[in-house]
Amino acid sequence: MIQMTQLTSPTPDGTPTRGQGNPLVRRTLEHARKLETMHRRTEQYVTLQLQQLELALSAFDRERANWLRQRQQELQFIEKQKAELAAAWKKLGKTGPFEIPVLDDEDGFHPRPSADKPLLSKTVHRPGSGWGTGPLRMRIEPGGANIQWMGAFMLELSKANWLIGGKGVRFEISECRTTAQHPPIDGDDVFHDLIFEVEVFSQVPLISTQEDSEKAETDLTRWERFKSGIMMLNLSDSSVSREFDRGTPVERSHPAWDFLEEAAERATAATGRLSEIEENVKSRQETLRLGEQSAALTQQLKRIKAVHQVMQDECETRLFLSLV
Repeated sequence: MIQMTQLTSPTPDGTPTRGQGNPLVRRTLEHARKLETMHRRTEQYVTLQLQQLELALSAFDRERANWLRQRQQELQFIEKQKAELAAAWKKLGKTGPFEIPVLDDEDGFHPRPSADKPLLSKTVHRPGSGWGTGPLRMRIEPGGANIQWMGAFMLELSKANWLIGGKGVRFEISECRTTAQHPPIDGDDVFHDLIFEVEVFSQVPLISTQEDSEKAETDLTRWERFKSGIMMLNLSDSSVSREFDRGTPVERSHPAWDFLEEAAERATAATGRLSEIEENVKSRQETLRLGEQSAALTQQLKRIKAVHQVMQDECETRLFLSLV
């Protein structure tokens, strides 16, 4: 009894001793536990945010490096074209359809039509974007994805272009390589360890005549907007490109080619039928009329990223995107 009294009795200044039964002690301990829990959660949250920031910075650096390489390639392309055009004009003299080529470092090459020989046709170019009409290059390892999955992913890509006023995209398979030590044979796992290189082109020809140059400029704007939107999704896995470069080419007779070609054909055919199923897809004409292209493209890009994530998680599909 004396011991219990000592545990709960106050000190001469009125503060409690070790007594757990004192209400003030209990409240103090509860506050201490809450503060400790809050501190632990805050520490976990800050750690997670720092990790996400590090990943975002890493992705930004990779994207910036890709764009710098692309810019350097475009500048080299422009310089090469300038030299070739200057040599061609020197060879032709004054018998060509133009007067004198205007070579401007800022605006690139802009031929000036002569008075009696108007400009008949040209390829639309923008300042600093010599390859604006070029395709989007995709290196993809399907993993366990079947034709339906691959066709669905390609259709989502095509739909993004369609929603902003284009006519969708077409897919050209340029090469297939294997990362396995031995060439793949027919069987259940025939498409594993295979990486395809696919070039994505606009269904709308990005070539203009003098009469429809404004339309061609609009088409090019849509095409560049589509490519930029896809690249900004950060879906690329650079290891796929490295493995493709080290891979062994797979012969055209291999059934893997037919597999991806059928998926591409399904996506192209489905894009052509979009106008027939507008009861299930928001009308493109309504979207364009209301000026909601940005919102429509944003939603579609989110859908593309979601489909890619599902394929990555369930099928181990890997992807690398770059500009050509």
